[in-house]
Amino acid sequence: MNKNLVRKSLNQLDRPSKDIVILEARSILSEVESIFEFITQIKKRSRADVSYKVDFLRPNKFDDGLGRRIVLVADPSNIVEHKVTGKRIYIIENMNDLKSALTNFVVP
Repeated sequence: MNKNLVRKSLNQLDRPSKDIVILEARSILSEVESIFEFITQIKKRSRADVSYKVDFLRPNKFDDGLGRRIVLVADPSNIVEHKVTGKRIYIIENMNDLKSALTNFVVP
């Protein structure tokens, strides 16, 4: 299994002032068989002192920004960068709905 996106995501979160990673679901599925397998690999390959909770952000809700989370996002327009005080891995279905200011957080 290719774990390139897992490695890239964790490396990006380790950089100073990089608290957000955004991934498109189809990019993940091109490397692993399921989103859940990706989440498992992130949890397994994270440092021992780091743990991520998994959450789902519904279309009418906004992220509270607290803690370390892997968030499945129904509506990417609800991602608000300045509210994030923890570390976030956002998994979105489609990049088209992503705010242009957030594109620098996308893992290619």
